[in-house]
Amino acid sequence: MTTVLLLMAMIGVRTPVCSDGLTQRLAQEAQFVVEARVVEVGPALGIWSGGYIVRERVDYEITEVLKGTPPQNRISVAHEVVRRSPSADTKTPRLSPALFAKGNRLLLILKQDPEANFVIYPEAGARPKSEMLIDLDADCGVFSVKGPGFSRIRELIRGSKQPHEP
Repeated sequence: MTTVLLLMAMIGVRTPVCSDGLTQRLAQEAQFVVEARVVEVGPALGIWSGGYIVRERVDYEITEVLKGTPPQNRISVAHEVVRRSPSADTKTPRLSPALFAKGNRLLLILKQDPEANFVIYPEAGARPKSEMLIDLDADCGVFSVKGPGFSRIRELIRGSKQPHEP
């Protein structure tokens, strides 16, 4: 087993783990947690995040707000395109077309990024980068409402809204 893990680390295989603790921490750090329907996916830049933070735009219609007050009901989110993450395509440097298919409902853990320190495909008419929201984590910032364990994730996020007083 140790040999397999060592080999995976050497060849760069990512094994994302969205533990209960991580999911709760992300939800606590988030400005917004929403369920939303995919309306449109923007074009991919065609490169993975690495030397630069590469993101791809997705427009959503919010169906339910679990935390915060999003700026409007239709939002643009710049999702990071990280090779071997659950939110990315398995071969092409872009978001997963299965996860981000038009009409899919997703739970999103988000924040604003006024510095917009990322690269995204330049589109005429798209919102400025500084007005887009970003997900807090490429592995654990987006969940399908049809995915396994979704009820547990939603429960963890709802539980994270209560402040932990010392």
